[in-house]
Amino acid sequence: MLSPSYGSAVAINNLVVGLAIGALGAGYALVYERAHRLTWVCPLLGVWTIIAAWVMSGVDTTTGMIVSNVLGGIVVVLFGLAAMLPMFTVRRAARA
Repeated sequence: MLSPSYGSAVAINNLVVGLAIGALGAGYALVYERAHRLTWVCPLLGVWTIIAAWVMSGVDTTTGMIVSNVLGGIVVVLFGLAAMLPMFTVRRAARA
């Protein structure tokens, strides 16, 4: 069990979110036909990464921790939205 030291909850959260993003990325790369419907999850994980330091209770945040989470979350949101673009273009083409 981890001791309640500074930032350990956010570090564990970042590890779990990073592993989830890695698994989604592997799914997109290996079996895109079946995994493309999960692209909406990445922007949500990015938003969670941005707000996690403030939402989680009992965490003493530092400026570096907040800047790292916000910048990383923004990158995940942007790449997640970029991954969703083919899904939107296919839907528009199907309607026309």
